[in-house]
Amino acid sequence: MPDMQLPRYNKNSISIENNDFESIVNIRDIDALSMKIYGCAPADISPNTIKQFLAGEAFKKGADYSENETDNNKLVSLISEIHKVAKEAGFPGKLMHNSAQFDILLAKKIYTLCEELEIQCRPSEINGDELQAFATQRIFPLIAFWRWSHNEIINESRIRPGVRNYFYTLLMTAWLFDTQVKDESERWKYLSVLSADIIVAIIERPGIGYRRGFAHAVAEEILRRKSNQGKQNMDRLVRGVMKRATFTFSVAVMPDEPDYYREIIMYLFDWSENNYIEAFSRVSEDTEEYFGNNRNITSEGLMNNNIVGVSDDVLENKYIISGHEEKQFPNFGLEDDFMNIPDYWFAMAKWAKENDYFDGSTRKFIFQLGILIKSKKELTSKQIIYKSSVQTQAKALGFDDIILKDVNFIRKNEDQIIKKNFKFYLKKLTANELGYRNGKMSNGMMLYISKQAADFFPPLSREKINDCVVLEVYVEYRSQPLYLNMVYHNDKFSRSHGTKDEYRIYLNREISQDEFFFQLNDIVLFERIDTEKYILKIFKEGNSDFDKLNELINRSTLKGHHALVHKI
Repeated sequence: MPDMQLPRYNKNSISIENNDFESIVNIRDIDALSMKIYGCAPADISPNTIKQFLAGEAFKKGADYSENETDNNKLVSLISEIHKVAKEAGFPGKLMHNSAQFDILLAKKIYTLCEELEIQCRPSEINGDELQAFATQRIFPLIAFWRWSHNEIINESRIRPGVRNYFYTLLMTAWLFDTQVKDESERWKYLSVLSADIIVAIIERPGIGYRRGFAHAVAEEILRRKSNQGKQNMDRLVRGVMKRATFTFSVAVMPDEPDYYREIIMYLFDWSENNYIEAFSRVSEDTEEYFGNNRNITSEGLMNNNIVGVSDDVLENKYIISGHEEKQFPNFGLEDDFMNIPDYWFAMAKWAKENDYFDGSTRKFIFQLGILIKSKKELTSKQIIYKSSVQTQAKALGFDDIILKDVNFIRKNEDQIIKKNFKFYLKKLTANELGYRNGKMSNGMMLYISKQAADFFPPLSREKINDCVVLEVYVEYRSQPLYLNMVYHNDKFSRSHGTKDEYRIYLNREISQDEFFFQLNDIVLFERIDTEKYILKIFKEGNSDFDKLNELINRSTLKGHHALVHKI
């Protein structure tokens, strides 16, 4: 009998998936969530209640799910055993283990159960979005909620599909570090010595995260060097290894040979030790030197901009990063926007404390930066330089990668982030834009562009009356690019009695296949591919992607029917 496949969302069940996701996010109480799903308290979940749930419409709706009795019994066993492990760890109350230890325990349990029950759990299966979402929202939603909700706020990335999805991280952790020997202690020997940070650094690295031989070679090198490195330095060392590997080697042509991986990993560790760790150490030394000479500094002193004594290396902003000696750090783009957002520094201070990055004085400085920026106090030149140095080191340690995926941070601070960094602009069409007046089409068609999204398009001047630009637009139903006129109607700023302050893109006959081509509630998507060049797509109600895009618009903080997003 062939291996059983875990059920997943049907590819056409986007709205059902969104409803399941919203239930987990919005209920925010594990007892209420358990009653909604299983009809009982979480402590009372049993194989029988799980079997009833799997047989009910709530589980089967929108799922690619076989009602074969054998498969159904396997799934009951899998879910029941997962809850059993969680209950032994304190579920539904306080987690009694270290969270990383629990994740490893659960990863091994799910993986070995899938083997015993003949359930497919290869990377090709684990990587499917529909399976990841279904697993965390239907197969073990309470465990995902319990593990990743803090103060009743769920970490959304752990139940959405992606490299941080809880199901994905658990199964990939077990698959990558499985030595495939019978002896249990030998089989999982790598997981016993790897920290949570190291596991994450490996499985979340694009491409390399699927190389089992590569992961084993990293673990072997960690074991070899462990006596010479503390935990913090080892975590940083591996992070440097993975960053260097990503842009140094083509994983597509890596031969799957242990000796090859061993040589590559030794080189990467040596490089990271001599460059990445040295760079971090120099910043730590600068921090220690600065605060060592200013031990009496107080919060009031920081607030009053009295920071002095930053070392020459910090002032010159020179370190050894990514193999470029004595080179000033490049402009990474988004961090210039983030550096002036108070929440960015508050989040960094929390992240640094949780992961034991920087020393206590630097973490205090990071937190105080958030207060200074929030109170709109002007920073001194030395504070600005030191702020830049700290931010660059945080970025090298992966903080900006984390903050870019933080939906709540982006949503809360969207107005402060320069919109030119977004790749997609969504607009839901209204009757006014389509030229309808009193129910009849009487005017030409155009698109109102949100002023909050104006930076997505080329800049237009307030000083020049009705400044305009021609956009080069590509659509799938024309072989040649089209050209649309974007106008900034701005007489509010150029005439004494002017009232206009709005951006419009005027639609012409070339872009419309006929006068009824654009309809009310259609969603128009602009994808920026270059300065003044865009791809335009139209999504109509009933299209498979319409609900997903509509949800993005509904969740957007932009006023009206608009949204700016980094990816679709």
